Amino acid sequence: MNAPKTVFPDIISSRLEDLWGAPLPGEEAPQYFDSLRKAQEKLLELLPESDRTEAQDLLTEIEGLSERLRHLYVRFAYIQGLQDGGKLREVLGGAPANC
Repeated sequence: MNAPKTVFPDIISSRLEDLWGAPLPGEEAPQYFDSLRKAQEKLLELLPESDRTEAQDLLTEIEGLSERLRHLYVRFAYIQGLQDGGKLREVLGGAPANC
């Protein structure tokens, strides 16, 4: 059975590369949020007082869209994990995956 020898290393090395290059969960997020807040405050300071309310509304909308994108990436990662698990099950056990 050559399939495990060819597919298994690809799956593992691919996921290991992803994990190796990624920051630890929660490690950088607080810094990014602080930087984002400071950038937003600075942007608002650059605007005339009359435009700040509208700009704040836009910044709030951007934050919401960013949060939705983050949730999408989490779902993509979860789906990728399910697919990898299905492939691994196929390779190791020969049983069809239900993914």
